[in-house]
Amino acid sequence: AMRPWKELLKAVSADSVESLRYESHAELGFGCGVLTRQFSRWYWMATKVGKEGKDYLKHRVLTFGSDLSPEVVWKRGLGRMFDVEARLQQLHVPEDFRRRVGITLTECDRLQGEVRSDRDGFMAAFWSGYALQGCDKASEERSEE
Repeated sequence: AMRPWKELLKAVSADSVESLRYESHAELGFGCGVLTRQFSRWYWMATKVGKEGKDYLKHRVLTFGSDLSPEVVWKRGLGRMFDVEARLQQLHVPEDFRRRVGITLTECDRLQGEVRSDRDGFMAAFWSGYALQGCDKASEERSEE
């Protein structure tokens, strides 16, 4: 049970922070994917040397031999964003984004029972959110042209 992806993408990245709430573990996975991808873009720019930057998932979340799981997304992905930001002086994250991550972290705690019972559903939704983050901006830019 998940809202339509465009509606959910808007809720996670554009609607008021006060109204952000995930109705299911799948929506939570989607939100985690959206936020991780957005942070990853900023991380890439902050670590950019020449034409290449570092991938947040590869360099900070996935350690050697580990698989991406809901726990890894929650604890190493979202949970360490604030630490990474504090250490990289070039990385400037908007306060609104920090609040969205904070809400999402509390929702991870609230919905952890559902996530544990359907890890695959959470991860499928995570990758959906990760892949779709930013596509709303691209379609807006095309419509303006």
